[in-house]
Amino acid sequence: MASVDPLKATLKRLENERLTVLAQLDDISQDSTEHKLVLKNLAKLPNDRRCYRILGGIAIEKTVDEIKPDLNAHATRVICTIIYSVTLYTRT
Repeated sequence: MASVDPLKATLKRLENERLTVLAQLDDISQDSTEHKLVLKNLAKLPNDRRCYRILGGIAIEKTVDEIKPDLNAHATRVICTIIYSVTLYTRT
């Protein structure tokens, strides 16, 4: 009976890790949705319009034309992260 307690503890720890990973995956998914909304709205604006992007808590002023490639690249990385994470999660 003593060998069951470590197994229960391990199972509980793994379940907590699983829930943490799922919460992080949900956060990343929300980031992806926000990026899509921002890119959709930026597409409606003139390319020379000034806008701001928050990087590390600092507002960076650029034009829409300068921001779009950065946001597209970041959105692509976020989507790749989601796909990779789901692949790893479903494999185990």
